Amino acid sequence: MADHIFTIDAGHRCLDGHFPGAPIVPGVVLLDHVGRAATNRYGGRLRRIVRCKFVAVLHPGEPCAVELTRKSACRLQFACNGPAGCVAHGVLEWSDRIDG
Repeated sequence: MADHIFTIDAGHRCLDGHFPGAPIVPGVVLLDHVGRAATNRYGGRLRRIVRCKFVAVLHPGEPCAVELTRKSACRLQFACNGPAGCVAHGVLEWSDRIDG
C-alpha cells in the first residue's frame, strides 16, 4: 500500500534542462517525496541515505507511489513505483525525533 502518491507536472521547474526534448523527473525530486512520505508517517527527520538505486525513469505526468517499510528502529526501506514498475529503491537512516 502506498504511503504517498505524487505526480510531477510537465511544467514543473525541476524539469528545466532535465532533459530538453525528453524530460525525466530528477532523482532528487523522488528522494524529496520519499522524505515527505517518511515524515508524514513517522515524524522525525532523515539522517542519511544509506543506499539508493535508480532503476528506471519517471516521466512528467506519470504517478509515482512511495512505499515505506520499517526495517529497524532507525532504518526505513523505500520503493518508488511508477506505471511501469519500480523507478527507485533503497534504505534511509531515520530519526523518530526532530532533535535526534
